[in-house]
Amino acid sequence: MSLTVYTNVASLGAQRSLATSGAELKTAMERLSSGKKINSAADDAAGFAIAERMTAQIRGLNMATKNANDGLSMLAVIENATNDVTDMLHRMRELAVQASNDTNGTQDLGYLNAEVTQLKAEITRIAVDTKYNGTAYLNGGGSGVTGNFQVGTEANQTISFTIKAVDAASIGTTGGTQVNAIDLSTSAGAGTALQVITDAIEQVAGDRAGYGAIQNRLEYTVSNLMNVAEF
Repeated sequence: MSLTVYTNVASLGAQRSLATSGAELKTAMERLSSGKKINSAADDAAGFAIAERMTAQIRGLNMATKNANDGLSMLAVIENATNDVTDMLHRMRELAVQASNDTNGTQDLGYLNAEVTQLKAEITRIAVDTKYNGTAYLNGGGSGVTGNFQVGTEANQTISFTIKAVDAASIGTTGGTQVNAIDLSTSAGAGTALQVITDAIEQVAGDRAGYGAIQNRLEYTVSNLMNVAEF
């Protein structure tokens, strides 16, 4: 008895074509739903590796942009606070000039000194209460608060900063009297206060100029990072 095997070549060809079409349809649907040409390493091994590397770079650049913007926000808070301190120092200087005039009586000097005392307290309050993300950058610690803004995808791509304290005990004549120690109750004290306050104004102005320079740099950094991330 003979055994005969029949092979339906046309059917096998049709099944193979159907399987191929099904796989291609699955790939096409994945691309349509994700909007991406490459969804897995199997789609294009070399292209997948390149795409993953580029994705990591772009996401890193986007986070660096956020970091730079956070730095700008922090410096804006610092600028507003130091601007208020500067205004109060100017008022204190006016009072010191007035108190230096020998036409003032003891009671007059007492009134002038009382206002200066309140201004000193307010300067320190601003230094203590001005915070960014929980940190009081302007409060004490003579050398200031130092740190870095991470503005790139590499560890060394940073912008350093130092925020100087502006409380009444930290500003004044370098190595000498500070604002918290001035006293306008005598004309001699008023003369000393005048120099101390002038030194404090110059000190804070210098610090603010430094913060402004960093703000300008960060703004250029943000612009550059956004341009790079687009390509």
